[in-house]
Amino acid sequence: MAISLTINRSIGSQSFRIAKSILNKGVQVIVLNPGDLATIYQSLKKLIKKIHLK
Repeated sequence: MAISLTINRSIGSQSFRIAKSILNKGVQVIVLNPGDLATIYQSLKKLIKKIHLK
């Protein structure tokens, strides 16, 4: 059984240190640049809309 957990935190310069600590426990971690989140969100929103229009 796979467990999924999403945490959205702005942790600045500590993000990679915290990610490494979580990775060492065997959990998949994805660190995103907060400056890119709006762009990623808009792209996904457009993609989902395009899929629903098919």
